[in-house]
Amino acid sequence: MKVSIPGQPVGKGRHRSARIGKFVRHYTPTKTVCWEALALSIMEDQHTGMPFDVPVRMHVVAVGKRPKRLMRKKDPEGRMWRCTKPDGDNVLKAVCDAMVKAGIVIDDTHLIDQHVLSVYAAKGEQPCVEVEWDCVTGGPEE
Repeated sequence: MKVSIPGQPVGKGRHRSARIGKFVRHYTPTKTVCWEALALSIMEDQHTGMPFDVPVRMHVVAVGKRPKRLMRKKDPEGRMWRCTKPDGDNVLKAVCDAMVKAGIVIDDTHLIDQHVLSVYAAKGEQPCVEVEWDCVTGGPEE
C-alpha cells in the first residue's frame, strides 16, 4: 500500500507539561496532533481491512518545501537531500503513530523494517510525506 500525505513534513514533537493548580498536565504539541489527524484520515481511507498482526516493512519519504535559495536556474530540477529539521526519524515516529491509530498495524512493534528519506521537493513539486508499507513473509535473511 502507498499513501501520500500533503503538506510540509512534521516530526513527532516532544510531550510538553503544564502546571494547572496542584496538578501537572501532559500534552502533545498542536502541530503534531494536527498532522497526525490528517495522516490518520488519509490512511484510514486507504486501509479498510483488519490491522496487520504480522511483521510489516515500511518506507517513508519526507518531501519538504524547497527553499528559495535552491530555486536558481543552476540548481538541480529534481529532489535534493534535506539535512534540516524535522529530522527524518521524528517524521518516522509521527508516521508510525498514525499507522497504529489508523488500524494498519496492531502495535508499532510489528514495524520491523523501516526506512526514511528526507529530501527537498523538486522544482514545482509540493511538499508531502510518502508512506509505503507491505507485509513481510519468511524469516530474516542471513
